[in-house]
Amino acid sequence: MRNKILSFLFFCAILICSNLAAQQKFTLSSTSFKNNDKLLPKYVSIKIPGGKNISPDMKWVNPPKDTKSFALTCIDMAPKAKHWVHWMIFNIPLNMTHISKGASGNDLPMGSYEALNSFGFEGYGGPQPPKKASPHKYVFTLYALNTSYIHPDKRKSDYAYFMSLIKGKIIKKTSIECFYK
Repeated sequence: MRNKILSFLFFCAILICSNLAAQQKFTLSSTSFKNNDKLLPKYVSIKIPGGKNISPDMKWVNPPKDTKSFALTCIDMAPKAKHWVHWMIFNIPLNMTHISKGASGNDLPMGSYEALNSFGFEGYGGPQPPKKASPHKYVFTLYALNTSYIHPDKRKSDYAYFMSLIKGKIIKKTSIECFYK
C-alpha cells in the first residue's frame, strides 16, 4: 500500500511540475516603461523637448525550446505612421536574455546587427509624433527564431522587408506596448 501511495505522489509531483513548466510563458518586459504605459521623454527623439533618444532596456524569459536567435522591433502602430520602424535588431544570440538601456549603437550583444530605421540611420530612433497628433502606440516585439543568422540588406529599412526576412523562421513572438504624445 505504501508503495502505491508513494507512486501516486510521485506521479502527482511530475504532473504538477510539467504543468508549471507549460505555464511558463515567453515574455518581454522593460524597466524603462510598463506595458501600456506612457514612454518617458528620455526615450524619445532629441527633436522633442527633453528627448534624449536613449534606447529602452528589454528583458525576456522562457524562450521556446528550439530558438536559435532573436530579433527585436519597435514599430509605431498609429495609422498615419504606417508601421514606422523605430528599431530593428537581428541576430541577437540565443544566450542573451536582455538588452541594456542605452545599448543602441553602443552595447548590443556580440553578433547583433541594428538595421536602418525609418528615419534612415542604423539603431534606435526615438518616437517623435507630430505635435497635435493623438497618442501613438509603439510596439516592441521580440521574435524567437529557428535560425542563428539573418543576412539583411543594409540599404532596406521597412517593416515589410523585415517580416519577409523572418517569415517561416518565427517560432514564437512576445510584445509590450507603450505610447507617447
